[in-house]
Amino acid sequence: MCYAHNDEKSAACQGENFQDSGFQLVDSRRVNSNGQYPTGYYFWSSFFASDNLVVSTMALRFTQALLFSGLVAATALLLPRANRPSLLGAIAITFVPLGMFLIPSVNPSGWAIASGALLFPTLVGYLTTTGWRSRALGALAVLAGLLGLGARGDSAAYAVVAVLAALVITFKRSREYALRAILPVAISIAAVVTFVTAGQTGLALEGMTQKGFDSISPGKMLAENIFALPELYAGVLGQNFDSSDYAGLGWLDTPLPASVWALTTFVFAGVIFLAFRRFEPRRAIALTGVALAAAAIPLYILFQGHVPIGFQVQPRYVMPLLVLFAAVALSPSPQGTVVLDRLPKFTQIQFWIVVLLLSVANSVALFINMRRYVSPGNFNLNNADWWWQAAPQPMTVWFVGSLAFAVLVFFLMRKLQRDRLEVIA
Repeated sequence: MCYAHNDEKSAACQGENFQDSGFQLVDSRRVNSNGQYPTGYYFWSSFFASDNLVVSTMALRFTQALLFSGLVAATALLLPRANRPSLLGAIAITFVPLGMFLIPSVNPSGWAIASGALLFPTLVGYLTTTGWRSRALGALAVLAGLLGLGARGDSAAYAVVAVLAALVITFKRSREYALRAILPVAISIAAVVTFVTAGQTGLALEGMTQKGFDSISPGKMLAENIFALPELYAGVLGQNFDSSDYAGLGWLDTPLPASVWALTTFVFAGVIFLAFRRFEPRRAIALTGVALAAAAIPLYILFQGHVPIGFQVQPRYVMPLLVLFAAVALSPSPQGTVVLDRLPKFTQIQFWIVVLLLSVANSVALFINMRRYVSPGNFNLNNADWWWQAAPQPMTVWFVGSLAFAVLVFFLMRKLQRDRLEVIA
């Protein structure tokens, strides 16, 4: 609490209260034990709890990162080449900076985002492939669904949207398809049950108390929120709220410079616009459904709470819907095949622009986030207030992290380009 919403203080202000040991395990009396949140994520994370706060936190962070990376890698290997842009492309254009921050975090939103990225591609792959590949993708779809159901009540609702989008894209009039559809329908039923029984859902639907906006009529508040809705999703790409003091990463107290959100928004808009070259009625229906859900869900919660954009509903809550929208836009044709002359493709210069802009945006976001806790106000992070004596210097960590992401994006985009060429050949 000593540094929260005070950007002049580093995490060093915690002092000896947060050393590596001296803690004791006690039964939790909040969040998961009072029925407010689904218990899946907290049951999982409880295995990492110990009386050593630093070890527990780092173990959970690394495991979360490995879990997501392993699931994405397994899904990408199992998916047909034509389906991979729906997974890898959607992650690439939506995960900087918020996804990169939350996936390896100790926040259950990491699971919600992972589910949003994985569920639709795995279901489309399951419904359009055969044999062992289909069964393996079906198992991954169940796991992706469980991640969402175990994380947050709202992510359970998003799972239903993902299932409906997958069924619209892949629908066939056949007995075999009807039998296969039992799995996604079962995921939807489980999601509905989770959504209805989560205490968090009741709070959102009934409206949470927020003072200071009683003078604004409900109709005017709704109209203003409709006009300002893009700001909520721009927050996923790093933009800060104009209507609130809460912005960016961390405890909504680490605003990011325009050099982050301007680059990520440019890439997202460019790739989605390129994907719109392909038009099929069923894809249009699926995209419209996802877009309506992405608008209606946060607007309803804000209307019930009588608050404007920037309060109560955070960008991390709705990020799974933005990832899902990108995944549907980049998915293969409704028949499970690809119309070759309509495939989204990049020229060489477009390829390098995407790699460069995402790499720069991620590097800047990583630097700003590290500086917030390590060395506020300084451009040389090695002048650290809060760091391990035995660890590599902060600037080294920042450089290696930036380079690793740039290399990943390069090979990711390269693979998507090569997959396209092999499909055409």
